[in-house]
Amino acid sequence: MKTITRLWLVLPIMILMPSFGGVIQAQEPQEIVSRMEQLLDSRKAEGMVMEITMSVPVVGSTTMKVSTLGEKSKTEVRVNEREVTSWSDKKTVWSYEAKADELVIRDGAAGTDGKTDFLQSLTDTHTFQLKGSTAEAWCIECKRLKSVKDKDIPRQLTLWVDRKTYMPLSVKTSLSGVKMTIENISFGCSEEEVSFDPARFEGVKYLDLRKQSE
Repeated sequence: MKTITRLWLVLPIMILMPSFGGVIQAQEPQEIVSRMEQLLDSRKAEGMVMEITMSVPVVGSTTMKVSTLGEKSKTEVRVNEREVTSWSDKKTVWSYEAKADELVIRDGAAGTDGKTDFLQSLTDTHTFQLKGSTAEAWCIECKRLKSVKDKDIPRQLTLWVDRKTYMPLSVKTSLSGVKMTIENISFGCSEEEVSFDPARFEGVKYLDLRKQSE
């Protein structure tokens, strides 16, 4: 009888163990980042919006808002009193500076989309260490694998991930000596938002720097 009683006491724990195991496994930094990547991949068709603050030597602090949908992106940059908005479709970059009322067109290879693609493939390029956590988020230190030589992939970054949604909340890193903080990451932007509309810039000064003009 005692044996049966003990079994009934232990049985609920045995039933719940797989669930607890899943929770424990989710605390591992590799699993946390993997879940984050799965989230980003599953919702990439919605487009992504983020704010990036960059500390550039000599120039100082620069803030930008980057909206990306497929191969198209829109970047709004503020440097001191200058405001520049750029649209890119990977082939061409159109940059409009409000103060000068000038539009510069150049080949896509000369442009930038914020260099944030690395967020969707971290498990292939980095190792992870849990540095701390709060009730809302995990803090994970990411270090690039020695076998990865791509200079556009950060050597080291600090990542904050939401404990409930696995959404990246904040990323701090450095690229080519430029310190960068990515935050206010969200899903959802339209094709219209990230597409350059030439009708809006009729009559403005423009400089075409493309090797082969359209």
